[in-house]
Amino acid sequence: MSDLFARILLTLLRPVGLMLARWRFASLDRRHRRLVARLLTRPRYARLLEIYAMPVDQIANYVQKTLVGAGMTNASTTAVLSDVAGLPTVGSFRLVIKDVAPATTFEIVEVASVNVGTATVTFTTPFASGRGLEGTAAIAHNAGALVGNDVTAGMLNRAFALSQYSAMAFMTTAQLLPATGVMAILHFDTITSDPNANYDVVTNKGRYTCPVAGRYWVGGGFAVVTTNTTLELDIYKNGALYKRIQLFANTIAGAYIYGSGFVKCAAGDFIELAGGQGAAAQNTNTTSSSLCWMDVQYMGQ
Repeated sequence: MSDLFARILLTLLRPVGLMLARWRFASLDRRHRRLVARLLTRPRYARLLEIYAMPVDQIANYVQKTLVGAGMTNASTTAVLSDVAGLPTVGSFRLVIKDVAPATTFEIVEVASVNVGTATVTFTTPFASGRGLEGTAAIAHNAGALVGNDVTAGMLNRAFALSQYSAMAFMTTAQLLPATGVMAILHFDTITSDPNANYDVVTNKGRYTCPVAGRYWVGGGFAVVTTNTTLELDIYKNGALYKRIQLFANTIAGAYIYGSGFVKCAAGDFIELAGGQGAAAQNTNTTSSSLCWMDVQYMGQ
């Protein structure tokens, strides 16, 4: 892939071309992702995070420091820099440590906090999560090593994960809901979008399995066909009630109910919507894809 093509790809990071840019970036190999990362300026990266509203790695413009004192061992959990002026002081951020000799020796680390008075950065704990990131190794670095707050491929991947870990589905086959307030998992059976294949519409219809740990926004609801009835909509996590979204007596024939909430999940947890109604058993209304649906969106840690 040429530099020119990579630059064209970056123009797609504007909101109007964001969906195509996400797909193209995900299709690149590691070497080409690094090329895009080098070409992607800090303002464009900041804009990308702003578009996604994702509280991930912080970044500052053109910050270059050096290690001082005794440098770092391969087990160090802190590092003393020449100064910390210009570095982010709130939230986590990544540093690239480049040894002067040999020039190819470098390590990516994640910083959890900064002590401005002593110019000391503390790496994210546990140790394995803050040292030797993105395929680099936790190694010793001598005083004088260059330290930069650079954009890395991992930072970009974390930003793009917001679009990768999302899904939309709706119901095409009417579901018979039990009578008198008995809750039932809603069987959404048709996928609108599921780029990471986490939505089950075959075996456990309506189940979204979380690929990574973090916060997930869940929204949706359902409609019933005829009866004026009390309706309830709940979020279920791992088969149990997690959060009640709405419960109200509807006085409109063809009742419907919708809502949303956040769910904190570990990787492998699954999310479902459950519905109930207070009349005799009746079917959901599936005359339109806008009536019975569930969307899931990963929102970061």
